[in-house]
Amino acid sequence: MTLRCILCQHMSMSDSVVTVAGSWSRLLCSRCYGQPDAVRRATAGTAQSATTKTSSSDKKKASAAKKATTAKKKPAPAPSGPPPTIASPLPRDIMWLASLHRAKAEGTELAPAEEDLLRRRAGEPAAIAAARYAEKLVDTEARLARLAGDSDTAGRLHRTRDWLRSACQTAALAFKSAYQAELTVLGHPPAAAEGLDTTVMRSVAAYPFDEALARVLKRRGLPPHALERPTDDLWGWLNAHETTAQEPLPATVRRVRQMNAATFVRTVLDDLNGRQADAGLTHVAVAEQWMACADEIMSALSEARDSAETELRRAEARAKADLATRLRQTGEAYARGSALCLEARLIVGSFHVRIARLLCGDSVRRLRTDCLAEAMMSLAESHPGLTRVVLEACREHRAGCADADAPVPCGSCAPTVADVVRGRRARALTEPDPLLRVPSPQPAAVGAQEPSSPKPPVEQPPDSNLVCPTVLRQFPMKRVLVVETYSRDDGWFGYGWIDRSGQTGQGNGRAVNKLDEAVQALCRAALHLEAGDKIHLVTRHARAANVIQLSLSAGRAFTPLDTILSAGTRRKLQEVVAGRRSVTVSMEPCSRRHGGSVRAEDLARRAEQPGYATGEQEPVAIPVVPPQATPVEDQLIGPEDEDGPARWLNVSEGKRAKMSWSVALHRAHLDGKWCPLPDGLSEDSPGRQLRLHFNHEARGGSSFARVQRVALRRRDGRWEIAGIQWPTELSPGTLVTVTVESARDVATAQTTPLPKLESVDGIQFSHRYDPRVVTRQNGPGADAHGRVPDLTDMSWVLHTLRKLGYLTEDGGAILAEDALVQNCLRLGLPPQRARGVHKAVEQLVDDKALHRVMGSVDPDGRPWYPPRPGSRRVPLLRYVPRVETVTSSRDKSSEWHPHKKGHEVAGFLRRLPAGAQASPEQEEAYLETVRDAKIVDRGLPKGRTYVKPHYRKR
Repeated sequence: MTLRCILCQHMSMSDSVVTVAGSWSRLLCSRCYGQPDAVRRATAGTAQSATTKTSSSDKKKASAAKKATTAKKKPAPAPSGPPPTIASPLPRDIMWLASLHRAKAEGTELAPAEEDLLRRRAGEPAAIAAARYAEKLVDTEARLARLAGDSDTAGRLHRTRDWLRSACQTAALAFKSAYQAELTVLGHPPAAAEGLDTTVMRSVAAYPFDEALARVLKRRGLPPHALERPTDDLWGWLNAHETTAQEPLPATVRRVRQMNAATFVRTVLDDLNGRQADAGLTHVAVAEQWMACADEIMSALSEARDSAETELRRAEARAKADLATRLRQTGEAYARGSALCLEARLIVGSFHVRIARLLCGDSVRRLRTDCLAEAMMSLAESHPGLTRVVLEACREHRAGCADADAPVPCGSCAPTVADVVRGRRARALTEPDPLLRVPSPQPAAVGAQEPSSPKPPVEQPPDSNLVCPTVLRQFPMKRVLVVETYSRDDGWFGYGWIDRSGQTGQGNGRAVNKLDEAVQALCRAALHLEAGDKIHLVTRHARAANVIQLSLSAGRAFTPLDTILSAGTRRKLQEVVAGRRSVTVSMEPCSRRHGGSVRAEDLARRAEQPGYATGEQEPVAIPVVPPQATPVEDQLIGPEDEDGPARWLNVSEGKRAKMSWSVALHRAHLDGKWCPLPDGLSEDSPGRQLRLHFNHEARGGSSFARVQRVALRRRDGRWEIAGIQWPTELSPGTLVTVTVESARDVATAQTTPLPKLESVDGIQFSHRYDPRVVTRQNGPGADAHGRVPDLTDMSWVLHTLRKLGYLTEDGGAILAEDALVQNCLRLGLPPQRARGVHKAVEQLVDDKALHRVMGSVDPDGRPWYPPRPGSRRVPLLRYVPRVETVTSSRDKSSEWHPHKKGHEVAGFLRRLPAGAQASPEQEEAYLETVRDAKIVDRGLPKGRTYVKPHYRKR
């Protein structure tokens, strides 16, 4: 563009311009701008030229006074002090386009090349932001003219400002309408063909599959959510998919991307106001941070500009020149901030369009298919028993499915097959993995079930067996009951049951649907037997078996969201969960009916007749055993028995529909900024945006957003809430209660403070936590994120025991000592280091970090501690977490006491406030301590510092 320099008065052409104090009427050429004192001289000239308009009589008086004192007047001294700082320059194209927009608004005829430039750049985020920048600069000049009393200039500037505002709004709305229209078209990308095997595996083993998939993505150098539509860090997702060779970001940009909201706002304001320039703020990778903090940034800038305008309006004549300069500076900062915030909003909108295009393309779909296939192969190696059950169920289903040859084979059959797999898994644990279970001399044989064809051509007559022989072989020590129901859809139903000894029972009641009557019948059949009996229930209703199995696993009555259970059924289900730890349930695996099912159905038919007494009058002789009656040591949970970290607390329907669940946070939740929902939410439920209110009592001065915008979405066959900014002080294992009100699109997250601070193996918890999740998620190497950790021999032993051991309710872990080396090798221990495992165990036992105990093993290969009577005794290793109550300084008495003595304090890690980092001296002291302890050299964790050993006085 062509410009006249305010200092040298030469006309020149330049592709960039420098404004003085935000005024487009005072420009510097590149030659003058490079001189050391150019900014000072230009600013001094601006201050001298900033005078107020006076009336004609005042002008005459001023002229006379000037003539009278001309001889006495001395030259004005140059202003003292350092020259004013300059903020980070706007991108060159924004400055240039802003000058063209203003020239066009003022009616200036542009050169053909300039007209062509505006036409080609129209609709781009930079061009729209340039119009906003020019608009706000003109608005500041209009304010100055109005305060100076120049109404003609103010009116002309107001017309220019209105033209620029209209052009900016029109372009911004057109840009937004265009990308929203494209998002509507691309809103439902075609699903990638995952295969029935993979879909079923993801449904029945979501968390092991997620871990395997995370390892696959890590090997490929992709972020954790690279296969799904991202909710945050859109630029990072695009950078991972659109570029084959990712170039590292500059250090200044990486530093800005790691800032929290408060630090980012403070850095932006320092830059815009010229206090400290930061070149990383203009990079496209920080557009999301600009958008998230736009309201707070503009509020601070607007307040500063309005304050300067108010002071100028009330100031005396001699102070108005300095205040006018201040108003120009705050107005220019406001214009910069407004332009950059608008550009960031438009850039983020374009990010969403580019993401939708990629999701609809073939490259991401192929990548997704390849990664899922690799994860399936990895899971087949780590969980062979589960994989075998899934593959058999899928093969049996394909043999008789009418959609097996469709373009998308068995596209809607995955939930049905998953229910079959869950039913078979619920009957008994699959064949034990020798690396995870204690080897038994005569393990319980799991009969190889022959694939039964689900084709319904001819119904075979029932045989004389009670149930499928496979079930009887799998549960030789349990009392197997076959339960059937019968109803005429009038609200009444009858049920009957029969066991292998021929003993029968029957009853009736009311139910609201088929699932309700099946669940109620199973619960009442279990409650009619003695509390000490080991019972296995068999039903032909897959969903009823799944509901009871999930309830027994979670320890609470599970209520599916898409089907109603009556209040009476929920009470019966809660009684079974509270007092029947030896109850299991499964679905009848054979398509052919057996004699037990026919006999139980005949009993149900007779019980449903009007003359039969109602089941509500049948007494239950044995009282329900309270949950506390079961010893902690008997409740051992293996790695494959864990059903996930979330469980339902309450679900209500109607106009005020509300669902509430509790979740024990895993490391993946905190790092990935998401929260899982328990199973049971309908697949057809719509995803939506929610306003999350986080009720958390922060300790230690940590800050977090108490009101957040999050997304309820379905990902990988599982519902979750994404985009949660967790408080930094939360550690893996912390319990969070989440409630969602569907009618208001409002969610609430609540943590429960502990009466006193607790330390679990050195990790402090100020809120309620799940001890079992703490054991799994906080062991040595737990932060490796799928990589093989770099650990010492003793750390490898603890890592294996806490990851693969059988857990008790208090967080203890038990594992067979004979299988320890194989387990360590499975998790990645180098084979050449296997000899050091036994020596490490001896050291840990001497240090009382582990205990050798004698336990037993049941026919299924599961270890028990204390040992069960009549079972084979085996040596076990037992880990017990060290839980201590931490007394803070405010809990201690501040008065002096003669018996209080000083003591030595060992070195420890301390959490730093958000944004702080340890000094080099502390890092070096930590490394020296680590080397002295002969621990692998690993450096300080992020956000922690090291406190040296010292003597604490009384």
